[in-house]
Amino acid sequence: MKRTALCFFLNLVILAAASHAGEPDPLAPYRDFVAQAQKSGHTTLDGVQWETVFEGKPDPAKPFWGKATNVLEKAAVREVEVKTEKVGDATVLTFDAEQCEAAFLPLGEKVKGDVALEIVCRSLGNRLNDLSILLDGLAAGPGFQFGGYNNGRNILRSDDVEGNWRRLTDLPTERVIVRERWHTVRLEIVRGVLRASVDGEALGTVECGEAYKPGVERQPLFYVYDSRAQLKRYTVQKPKTPTAPTAAEKAREAEVETKVAGLIKLLDHEEFKVRNEAQRLLSELGHRAFKQLRVAVANGTLEQRLRAREILGLPEE
Repeated sequence: MKRTALCFFLNLVILAAASHAGEPDPLAPYRDFVAQAQKSGHTTLDGVQWETVFEGKPDPAKPFWGKATNVLEKAAVREVEVKTEKVGDATVLTFDAEQCEAAFLPLGEKVKGDVALEIVCRSLGNRLNDLSILLDGLAAGPGFQFGGYNNGRNILRSDDVEGNWRRLTDLPTERVIVRERWHTVRLEIVRGVLRASVDGEALGTVECGEAYKPGVERQPLFYVYDSRAQLKRYTVQKPKTPTAPTAAEKAREAEVETKVAGLIKLLDHEEFKVRNEAQRLLSELGHRAFKQLRVAVANGTLEQRLRAREILGLPEE
């Protein structure tokens, strides 16, 4: 009798497992989509045509840079030095910030709205660290750090979702500073989306948080950390035409929103492994999912709120 009951119970388990195994994978529609989205990058910067509104080359008679400032590691270190020098037939600006924790060189006038900032620069000396474009400084506006942290990280800096801390996005590090090589470092800001590129190769994009205000004027800065760099050209560009999304871009963004909504729903799936995989896929989508994740933080189920906060890097409730 006991054996018969045991066999009956085992058969039920096997049948239940077989039935469950035959169910469709709820994540199947999302895996390929997320993989393709990662390859394609953010679509809202597609097709922007730029025109140059300012281009400056080092000229001691007509400087386009302001007074350099720095934060000192200790009182004994010297102040940052800025001077023009001849390198071959060109005049370059040498920005010497060795032994300075953070040195900033204001470049040109303040900018606002959709804009592209580009510098042609190189790192000198034994320490390679930071050929960066920042707006208003490390603790203020967005920016792009190329070769930061002893040439070990490339970083896009953006406003966070609540405006009270900085969100940093690590970019691929296959591209790093090469000593004494001139690099073209570029930061684009279009409709609240940042894109970073070096020598014409896009390294990544990130969406600014709600704290970013496109109408606010911000000061472009060339940033160097405890190293020496030279600047050969500084360029400011604006879009030639209004940068409203095209019909194709709108369609792609609508598809992203639909897929994100589906993944957020799966954050509260009955199966733990499905919830975990949905969270992982949303994390890989990155900034494309932030807007809807913020809604989930405010209005979702308990499980959705907890997991959305974790993806966004917010503290626990």
